[in-house]
Amino acid sequence: MDRPHHDKVATIIATYNGSRWIRKCLTHLLSSDYPSTVIVVDNQSTDNTLEVLRAFTDSIVLIQNSDNLGFGAANNIGIKAAIELGADYVFLLNQDVYVGSHCIGALLQAAKAFPRYGILSPVQVNSSGSELDAAFRKTLQRTLKMLPEVSFEPTEAPGPVRCPANVRFTNAASWFMPVGVVKRVGFFHPVFYHYGEDNHYAARVQYFGYQIGVLTDVVVMHDREQRGMTEKDLVRALRVVPLYTLLDVRKPFPIAYLLGLNKLYRFRNKLRKRAGNRYEPLYAEQRKWFFSRIGEAIRIRRNTKQGAGV
Repeated sequence: MDRPHHDKVATIIATYNGSRWIRKCLTHLLSSDYPSTVIVVDNQSTDNTLEVLRAFTDSIVLIQNSDNLGFGAANNIGIKAAIELGADYVFLLNQDVYVGSHCIGALLQAAKAFPRYGILSPVQVNSSGSELDAAFRKTLQRTLKMLPEVSFEPTEAPGPVRCPANVRFTNAASWFMPVGVVKRVGFFHPVFYHYGEDNHYAARVQYFGYQIGVLTDVVVMHDREQRGMTEKDLVRALRVVPLYTLLDVRKPFPIAYLLGLNKLYRFRNKLRKRAGNRYEPLYAEQRKWFFSRIGEAIRIRRNTKQGAGV
């Protein structure tokens, strides 16, 4: 008699100078009730991250990049390794995120019960577990009328599987995805080095008819600074928001173009108020996507509509 299939989950962590978090991240992860193959892809860390990782040699698959390839490319390497190892699901996890023991099992249960969801995410709370992570809260507020009440209880066993809350986007700090979705949609696009790649990918997932969901009764702790919009954040937004808006295949090209151009001008004006003309070279570079590089943008849109193989 054939043995029942045991769904194989691969957890992928892209690390870069993450020694502050990675030991705790892995310790929580390896205590999961539902086992996963842990694949760590290091982007040439210059601190003692690799030294910390070597203590987990028997428990993880470690891939060391010779350069810092960025978030998307490192995760692509991890996802490809997971597929080669026969994974049915991939769990993309930031190095500064800590899971509870029942997290992976609950995500898997929901993914199997609701296959229309191409991306599932637990709720992200702050480092003290006292409230929602600030950035995660903003993403939920754009879609949900009422925010969930949560607390970080890593020992609490999950109840019956609940239908995920349908959202337009959630960041890739803790994405649970069926491998079949990746094979349909493709990998993170290399045009995004760090930041923006998850926005672009989420739009593509929805273009192919899948939904994005948040499990409001499953919680992870995101150990990062809680802050308002800084000058650094505005610079990052100028670099990626207009571009992923332009490349959003959910929208017809003329609408995506106008929305992206509007955001380009808006973030430029916000930065001018804070820093004068200091970031005009960056603005001029990003403006090329809407004029001299528009042909390239159209090709990226066309290719991502074709799905896997991008």
